[in-house]
Amino acid sequence: MERQAQLAKNAEVVSTGDMEGDALRRRVLASPDDGGARAKLAAHYEAAGQPELAVEHYRLLLGRAPEQMTARLELIRILHGLQLPEEALAAAEAGPGQPVRALLSWKGILLDELDRPGEGEPAHRQALALASGATAAAQAVLHNNLGQNLLLQNRYSEAVAAFEKSLALDRRSETARNNLGVALAWQGEPARALAHWRSVGGPANAHSNLAAVYMEQERYQEARRELNIAIGYDASHRVAMRNLAVVSEHDGRPAVLEPERVRGGAAWARIAQALRTVFVAKEEREKMDRAGQARR
Repeated sequence: MERQAQLAKNAEVVSTGDMEGDALRRRVLASPDDGGARAKLAAHYEAAGQPELAVEHYRLLLGRAPEQMTARLELIRILHGLQLPEEALAAAEAGPGQPVRALLSWKGILLDELDRPGEGEPAHRQALALASGATAAAQAVLHNNLGQNLLLQNRYSEAVAAFEKSLALDRRSETARNNLGVALAWQGEPARALAHWRSVGGPANAHSNLAAVYMEQERYQEARRELNIAIGYDASHRVAMRNLAVVSEHDGRPAVLEPERVRGGAAWARIAQALRTVFVAKEEREKMDRAGQARR
């Protein structure tokens, strides 16, 4: 009996070494309805690199108090980060009956990522309708999100207008400016697209971005020209060199730059060597998402 008592005593004092986590776990065990303690424990698990445990605690919290908006938004954010958009969308749609701007914005984003932009558009517009009292920066984000949704629906002129509204509210938004460049390129205004991209990332990135749009449109000759220009500005531009190799796979022409339009001498030799390296890394190239490159 004494030995059993000693073992029990030892069990009581054993801890994981995580003093903060242990304290929060004891609070939650003592008061399961203590939403604040459970939310802190969930945040602790996420910070400790255990987002799955954070998800479960947020779900338990919302099961007891579904009106807890902060917990719901944290749950959606973590699920999105775990690349579980369906689960994140379900959490957004399970919110309160009255419209909430943040939930509507998340709903639109998640539907866009699930390739359902037609369903996402009303959510983006509802979020904007509820943003009249929000800061200019917050409204700029919502206009950018709507623009991205319209871009996914190939409604380029409307997307351009949305991105321009976003920039009118926040001129510093590089995301909106990059997206405006994409919309302009797809609308057939490459000069304007290049101007916006140059202002954000410089000429090499600008021409590489335009090449990526041309690649999506299967305009490989024009893409090749833009990639030549991009590498002419920056001989070590990895995306441009990789995309030149991808273009070569599609148009059947070798991934060769045109020295007279780029650089000569030693610079050309470095470019040629870089291209050979790109061809060796075929497995890496196969993992590339060409569509994603056009959004960079």
